[in-house]
Amino acid sequence: MKPTCISLDLDNTISYFKRRGSVILDAAVKLGIPRNTVTTTYQSVREIQGFSPKNFRSALERLGPPFDGRLFEKQITEFLESSLALYADSRTLRRTNATRSNIPIVIVTAGDTQFQKRKKELLELRVPCFVVQPHEGKIAPLQKLLARYGAPIWHVDDRVEELDKIYTSGLVPKKIETIQIVRGMMPRVSKNSPHRRIRTLASLFHE
Repeated sequence: MKPTCISLDLDNTISYFKRRGSVILDAAVKLGIPRNTVTTTYQSVREIQGFSPKNFRSALERLGPPFDGRLFEKQITEFLESSLALYADSRTLRRTNATRSNIPIVIVTAGDTQFQKRKKELLELRVPCFVVQPHEGKIAPLQKLLARYGAPIWHVDDRVEELDKIYTSGLVPKKIETIQIVRGMMPRVSKNSPHRRIRTLASLFHE
């Protein structure tokens, strides 16, 4: 059965950073902050507020020692923005916000609202975008899409934990089909995984 709408995660589903994120952590370590503290702070910002150069800078400033926060934020922002790229199979989203048979496509992503929308702007994506805080999960925007388009909706995400939250919400399987996109090496998963798995978005866009 074809979907009424296709929902896509942003990071590592549609887009990625060409250069390793460890550069960001290395830059913070050079400020005189222990690497373990930098790593823990980075993960905390990602999971609670959603990562952005501004949020990371603010968290590090509370730790000390003093540093030029504006310069640090500027350098991290320039590094990330210059490294941001679309996967080849996502470039069609610069031209259209629907599949060949006119099924609407929407982004549902978790993170810092301003930073996620800035990435969408830099990538020149034409699709609508819902941004939620990481701790909120993606259930609420998916329910809004169900109310607008009806069932079933396909949601595509690279993170199994995000798909698991949706799967256990009670919206699956009649209303939402959860799909894991695997970029790179195929991870080990249970044979009983409830999520469909794909390696490219191209087949979905041809629906």
